[in-house]
Amino acid sequence: MNLREMGLSICHPFYNDKPRLEHHIRTWEQYSEEDRKALNFVLVDDGSKEPLITWTDFDQVRISNLHVYQIMQNLKWNTPGALNLCITQAPTEWVIIMDSDCLLLPDDLNRLLDLEPDPEIFWMFRRHRISEDEDRLKAKKNEVLPCSLLMTKTAFHKLGGFDEDFTGERSGGHGFFDSDFTNRAKKYATRDVVPGIIIQEYMEDIVGPNVHTRERVRNKDKINKKIWYAKISGEIPRNRELLRFPWKKVFPV
Repeated sequence: MNLREMGLSICHPFYNDKPRLEHHIRTWEQYSEEDRKALNFVLVDDGSKEPLITWTDFDQVRISNLHVYQIMQNLKWNTPGALNLCITQAPTEWVIIMDSDCLLLPDDLNRLLDLEPDPEIFWMFRRHRISEDEDRLKAKKNEVLPCSLLMTKTAFHKLGGFDEDFTGERSGGHGFFDSDFTNRAKKYATRDVVPGIIIQEYMEDIVGPNVHTRERVRNKDKINKKIWYAKISGEIPRNRELLRFPWKKVFPV
């Protein structure tokens, strides 16, 4: 069976990203009616200062199967927790996760839904980086996106989800939760790249600044990198507890 027949959930976390959400909605509304019927859109507000539910009138959005959740604590750099919430609440077995600056254009989404994916594979994607900065374009040409994955919820739970010890509120650092997850994935299953399908990665000059720019977290990455190495060596135990925060569904209610 292909994804169109099985159904697919598109999982996105957002944090103070109103321009990005608006850009996504405009693109999602361009998907064909047939394609949208195969999709569920699962959005998580990762403790934004102004809740995501206030950014737009979701009753007026021309998309069905839209599910919005809110994390009730503003935990610093809690993307691993937000992704865990996205995936655990997704109503389909197959999910695709993407950062808030990434999305599938209608033609790529259409081709993806025709894919018959092997459930034993963690599927990755090549990127098309969109920026007015030529250096950014050269640096990431043809690279796979580290935090854009197509997988089953069964495989996700087999790995134990994203390790929420990498949440900045607990670690003091940023990032490397995705490197940790994909590194564990290769021990349990094959990783492969979906052929012929590209994810668009919009840089800050297109959809507003990302967290690296807004909060200057570059040096904080080093902290989580050390934690990652310590977890690989067994010096620090792995966390298996998911959703270590209060949350609720805010749309539909």
